[in-house]
Amino acid sequence: MPDRPSESDERGLILAGFKYAFSLTHRWHDAEDVLQQACLQVLRKKDFINDKAYLFVTIRNLFYDQCRRRALATIEPLSGSEPADSQPDHTRHVNGRLDVEAVLANLRSADRELLYLNSVEGFTAAEISELTGQPRGTILSQLSRVKQRLRDRYQPQSILGEVS
Repeated sequence: MPDRPSESDERGLILAGFKYAFSLTHRWHDAEDVLQQACLQVLRKKDFINDKAYLFVTIRNLFYDQCRRRALATIEPLSGSEPADSQPDHTRHVNGRLDVEAVLANLRSADRELLYLNSVEGFTAAEISELTGQPRGTILSQLSRVKQRLRDRYQPQSILGEVS
């Protein structure tokens, strides 16, 4: 059996797990619930190793399992729903700048996950591919599309034909 990780390693792993869960759920309490369930599953494993990737995969699987369960219990309205891009933009401005939380709230959970893993955790497309089980090329194209969508939506538009 491997050596037990130090308490600071465990805290760092749990904090990273919480941040990842929060990037998926975008709700504090839901992130805590998913992290707790993931920790229980990881700790049940007899040969537990202080492995961030294993914890992240467990969190991701639990999150998507919960989404599937909610989808089975959700009743869709007959009037048809709007796609995420056509829904009203609920961004807030703080001191003249966009509020990052509000911007991220307008993204789908899969898009938030990709941005988090790439931008915050620093995972490469190949590593994200391993975590999510999707091809590397798909990850690269999804990341590119999400970043372009954010640029298009939140970057100030220049006025064409304006001459100084």
